[in-house]
Amino acid sequence: METLPLRCTCGAVTGRALAWSRARRNVCHCRGCQAYARWLRRAELLDDAGGTDIYQLTPSQLRIDAGIERLRCVQLTEAGALRWYTDCCRTPVANALAQAWVPWLGMPHLFVDAARAGGTRGRAPLGWKIHARHARAPVPGGHATGPASLVLHTLVSALRDAALGRARPNPLRIDGRPRVAPERLDDEARARLGLLPPPALARRRAAPGCG
Repeated sequence: METLPLRCTCGAVTGRALAWSRARRNVCHCRGCQAYARWLRRAELLDDAGGTDIYQLTPSQLRIDAGIERLRCVQLTEAGALRWYTDCCRTPVANALAQAWVPWLGMPHLFVDAARAGGTRGRAPLGWKIHARHARAPVPGGHATGPASLVLHTLVSALRDAALGRARPNPLRIDGRPRVAPERLDDEARARLGLLPPPALARRRAAPGCG
């Protein structure tokens, strides 16, 4: 299937992923992805080990056909990814880097229109199971962090795709800027999600100039 249908859970946002044969699938068990599922209140985003199936695309492969006004964005940490979701049913749409020139998107499997695509998982070759040190259960074949092979593959792919102009069009940006301002979580919200240990939160509160 060269074009993959996309749909949020309630159907208000629909789209397509083009040139699907170029996509790769990784499973990420990092604390950020697990915290994101908790923040969205979408437990089904995670597998039994706490992993999220994420499809690696370029911005030029993503099309939003309906409901683009429902897209919202959040940053869980100060330097974290821009995580896009729908405000209607809190379906994750894509993760992106803050730098507009980087032609990379990570699309969580829940945005795939499972009824039309024949399932949400296994629609692209499995690459790596990463950040398994944060998994909730053993991950056969998993890597404790992001392996060097993944870093190299991502770097080479990003440089190639940038040279080929695949950073645009980007439905998540207008004139290079996020189409909606990202919501940035405060320290208390991060602590509730397990991204900021309580002692670190206490130290921040005690530091001069911290509000």
